[in-house]
Amino acid sequence: MENARKYAYFILGVNGGGKSTLRDYQLNIEKNITVIDPDQIAKKFSLNSVSAGKKAITLFRQCLANKNSFLFEGTLSDLSMLKRIHCAKNHGYIIKAYFIGLDNCELHKARVAERVLNGGHYIDPSDIERRYFKSLSNIQCLFSVVDQLKVMDNTNVAKPHDLVLLIIRNKLVKQAKNIPNWVTEYVIKPFKNQ
Repeated sequence: MENARKYAYFILGVNGGGKSTLRDYQLNIEKNITVIDPDQIAKKFSLNSVSAGKKAITLFRQCLANKNSFLFEGTLSDLSMLKRIHCAKNHGYIIKAYFIGLDNCELHKARVAERVLNGGHYIDPSDIERRYFKSLSNIQCLFSVVDQLKVMDNTNVAKPHDLVLLIIRNKLVKQAKNIPNWVTEYVIKPFKNQ
């Protein structure tokens, strides 16, 4: 079992984009994998976001120490998630990243507002706005480190988690016919210019 492949799945995107829905209903991954989701941790243990984040980091470190595959969900709005991805890569993990986005920031805010009406957790609209542009700008940092990057558009509820780009080992291997503007601007252009 020592030579078993270790996988690190990172589900990334701005709040309200559909990360948890992808994780819970559409990904076909190991059943007993450790899921690291700070929002889920906060809810389960009645913690504030800072304490939940610390618990998430502890779980991440335990997975690395025990050489367990894991799934980490979060935004890509700061360097901490990128550091975790690099750390997992340096520990020999195969990195599979999923970035889920929507057509614009206002749609993310509207989806979070809808989630709150249905009993979900609140995120301040100013945080969503800040995370939107930073997360999109940081996608290009994934190209050379991840083994697989799936970029999905979740704007159209009739076509959820639409795979628009697949990048494997820094090579574009699949591109949908219709590419949303946010993908062209924040993924395709930087990818071609690297």
